[in-house]
Order: sequence, then structure tokens, then C-alpha cells
Amino acid sequence: MMTRPSSGPQQVPGWALKANDAIDALLLLLKVTLLWWALTLLGLVVLGIGPATCAAGDAVRARRDGGTAPVARTMWETYRRELLRATLRLLPFGAVQLGGISTIFLALRGGVPQPWMLAPVMILAAIAVGWATASAAALATVPRLRRQELLVSWRVSLLCPGAVPLAAVLTVLCTAGILVLAYLLPPFGLLLGTGTAVQAASTLLGRRTEALLARHDS
Repeated sequence: MMTRPSSGPQQVPGWALKANDAIDALLLLLKVTLLWWALTLLGLVVLGIGPATCAAGDAVRARRDGGTAPVARTMWETYRRELLRATLRLLPFGAVQLGGISTIFLALRGGVPQPWMLAPVMILAAIAVGWATASAAALATVPRLRRQELLVSWRVSLLCPGAVPLAAVLTVLCTAGILVLAYLLPPFGLLLGTGTAVQAASTLLGRRTEALLARHDS
């Protein structure tokens, strides 16, 4: 007896697969951002923001490499492991960022002795903030850097922006753009901001830094 051929679709349309991937990516950013807020607050911000950011970097990296472990478990394991180590390694870069941003605001409010000093002060402060941001991004997205001894970790992280300048500049620009967007659209910042920034840093800087370290070893 002959069987009737199926009249249903033979395969999932390409657009449906792409839409599903986009939804998965969006959900990942949402989970990472919400968990980042929770872990940051758990550490009373000062002690939580460093390990929470590293946890977000590890979660994004694991998913990028095909990992299937739950995001919450990955971030919690990294957070516990990196609670002290990440704080010590990221603290100097955070201090430089705060100092540079404060200098820029003070300069804009007339805090320089002479008007001609405004541009040089702001340029130097912006370079310091950008360099510290790129170095911190490398630490947050490359676990190998965090496993080094403290002084070695600082030194290598400081050298990263100079070793991969284009990736570092793009990472800083993306981070600045995300901050501006978060300021203009607070719901985006609360729900997707950190995940988007970490995803950009992992893609632009993390991969390049990992490849650079691998070439150095070989």
C-alpha cells in the first residue's frame, strides 16, 4: 500500500533558526546582567563588582566555546573562586578609572589653573581611563590572566592594550557606547547593559588576548 507523502515542512526555515539563535543570545545577556547585579550587591558592591564581572566573563566565554552548563552555576562557581583574587587584581584599574573620570569632571567644571591646560588634562585622563578599562576587560574575559601571580597579572594586563591596540580601542569605544545607551535607556542598562559590555569585550579583546598568549607559549 502506498503511503501519502507528508505535507508538512521538511526542515526548519533558515530565518527561524536565526531567530532562535538571536533569542538565545538575548536571554544569555539578560541572565548574565541580572546575575551580575545580584552578585555585585552580594559583595556590597566594593567587594562584589570585581568577581561578579569575572563571573560574567567566564559565563560568556563558556557559552561561546559551546558549554552547556547553566549560566547561574558557572557564574556562582567563578564568583566564589575569584572573590578575593579578582578584587585584588581589578582594584588598581578601578581606582585609575574613578580617578580619571573625576579628573575629567573637575576639569570641565573649571578645576584647572589655566584654560590652556584643559585639553591636555582631559586627553591624559581619557587615555588613562581607556587604558585601565581595556586592561580590566582583559582580566575579566581571560581566566588565564587571573591565574597568574599578582604582579605578573598586573604587568601582563597593562601590556595587553599595547599588544592588541585595535581590539583595545574597539572595546573601550563599545563600552563607552553601551554606557551612553544605558544612560539614555535605563531599562537597557539594568537588564542588558553588563551582559552586552562583557560580550563585546570577550569577542573583541578576549579572543585576541588568548591567541596572543598562545603564540607566546609556542
